[in-house]
Amino acid sequence: DGGATYIDVNAPSGRLIVNAAAGVGTAGAIDTNVAVLDIVNTTSGNIDILEADAVDVTRANQNTAGNIQVITTSGTLTVSTNGITGTGTGSVTLTAGGAGNDIDINAAVDSGTGAMTLTAPNSILLGAGLTSSGSGITATVTTGTVEVDANVTVSTGAAGGAETGAGVGTAGTAGAGAANDSLSDPSDGSTKGDGITPVVCVN
Repeated sequence: DGGATYIDVNAPSGRLIVNAAAGVGTAGAIDTNVAVLDIVNTTSGNIDILEADAVDVTRANQNTAGNIQVITTSGTLTVSTNGITGTGTGSVTLTAGGAGNDIDINAAVDSGTGAMTLTAPNSILLGAGLTSSGSGITATVTTGTVEVDANVTVSTGAAGGAETGAGVGTAGTAGAGAANDSLSDPSDGSTKGDGITPVVCVN
C-alpha cells in the first residue's frame, strides 16, 4: 500500500487478479482503480481494498480467518461469478460510496462465522444468497431500498435461522410485508412477513 495519496493499481478497464498467502492490504487498504477484482488469500492476513469507482468482485476467497473488506469511494459495488467466501470468524464488509450508488449481489456471499455488513447510499439488491453462520447480517441503505429476489436465501446462525423469498424494505422502515420478507427495522424492533431479525434496513 502506497498510502491514501496514491492509487496502487491503476487500470480503469482492467482486471486485478491476486493470489496471496499473507494478505492483500493487511497493513493498509490497497488503493485501486480497476473494473474487476479477483482475489484469493490462503494463509494469513486480511483482504482490504479501497476502489476509486465502480467495481465487479468476481471472486474474493479468504481461506484463513482474516477479514474481507471492499469499499468503493464513488461507485456501485457488484458481486458476481464466484462470489465472496470467508473462513472462520473473519468479517465481510462491503460498502458502496457516493450518492446514488448501489450494492448488487449476483453471486453468493458467505462470511463463515463472522459478521457481514453491507452499506450503500442508494439500494442493496440481493439477487443471490447471503450466509453468516454465527454473527448475523446487517444491510444498511441511506435513501433507497433493500430488495430480496424471489428464491434467494438469507441465512444466519443468529436467532431466526434462514428465510427464502421476495421482499423490499425502504430506508428507515421495515420491509414491505411480502411473505418471507427477510428484513427488519431495529429502530422499533418490528419485522414484516416471516423476516429474520439479523437482516436490517435502516437509514
